Amino acid sequence: MSCPFYTWKYGNYFCIKKKENVPEDVYGSYCRNYDYGDCPIYKYREK
Repeated sequence: MSCPFYTWKYGNYFCIKKKENVPEDVYGSYCRNYDYGDCPIYKYREK
């Protein structure tokens, strides 16, 4: 399972929440597996 905010867009890793591309190392660390719970973008809650 991957992060619900991650998608593949125009040949790049893309974060829907940040509305920008994700560097490959961030994707590898957080987006592609169950590690997204540790991602600072995923954990941030808008008030």
